[in-house]
Amino acid sequence: MARFDVWIMRFEPLDASPAERLEKAFGIDPTSARSLEQSVPKIVKHAVPAKAAGEMRVALEAIGAVVECRPSREVKPVAGSTRRDSAAVFHPPGADLFPAGRVSAIDPFSSAGEPGAPRISVDDAVPPTADADRGAPSEVELPEAPGDSSASPAPAALQQTGVRRAALTLGAGLAILAIGYLLGSSVFRGDADWMGIGFDGLGIYFVGSGGYGLFTSVRS
Repeated sequence: MARFDVWIMRFEPLDASPAERLEKAFGIDPTSARSLEQSVPKIVKHAVPAKAAGEMRVALEAIGAVVECRPSREVKPVAGSTRRDSAAVFHPPGADLFPAGRVSAIDPFSSAGEPGAPRISVDDAVPPTADADRGAPSEVELPEAPGDSSASPAPAALQQTGVRRAALTLGAGLAILAIGYLLGSSVFRGDADWMGIGFDGLGIYFVGSGGYGLFTSVRS
């Protein structure tokens, strides 16, 4: 959750002094009120949620303070300083600045003099957007099922491809055996050496693989 620091930058001149206005609005003692008046700009709320920062801003602007809400930054201790030196946050008593349920959202960054931009939004329903009026997505927007794709090959085409591959494998095996037989180094001639045996074995493997593939493709 985003958190913000509430700064009092200065006080606008009014009939009453800033210290008197702080005393009356927040009930603080005169010494603390004068100290705050003389030390502006100063953080009066540190690392509070957006709603609390907005409520504090409205309450301070009601007594003539010029307020800024900035994203909160982690306070890093200064070397040699004490805890009392870093006590720069002013906490006015009383947290009920507004009745419960009256404020639903406050923009802490809106300008007080910005025309047409209300500081406080009440509990009104959000108007429907253009996207909300759209119906269910049409069929062309839905993901296409794998079986409905026109690019999927038909079973007949798959069968033809399998038969073609099996026939090529079978033909390659027969060609290997024929070359070995014609060269005179084949087990079928009875005078094969180790190289001829390996060559014939490769041909037999291709013949068997191609024949089995051709049989299963035609049968399916």
